[in-house]
Amino acid sequence: MNKRIIYVTSTVAVVILVAILVVMLKPGAKNDPSPSAQQFSGTVVCVPKKTTNPATTECLYGLHTADDKDYLIHAAKFPEGTVITNYDTGSQVVVIGTVSTSNAEQEMYDIAGVISATEVRRQ
Repeated sequence: MNKRIIYVTSTVAVVILVAILVVMLKPGAKNDPSPSAQQFSGTVVCVPKKTTNPATTECLYGLHTADDKDYLIHAAKFPEGTVITNYDTGSQVVVIGTVSTSNAEQEMYDIAGVISATEVRRQ
């Protein structure tokens, strides 16, 4: 009798697990869809700080676009050789990546968002 209960319980658990996996792995059923990559063109700049503190020698590289917006560029996921710091400020570049508009950097810097870039190239 105990073996039968264990067998039935195990079978039910496996069926439930398989059903959960089928639902989770079903194409088009993502809970948190990734944002689409976008292309931005503009000038490499040191992003402006929000504070009125005296200027520092610190330069966080970003992109100033034609619509007068500044974006911080995250370099963590760049393929080798495409890091934004390879370009001088004033360089005209194209940046491809996804934008996050909710981040801690926006409290310190006057930026429209942060681009997690996958590609940077000269314009």
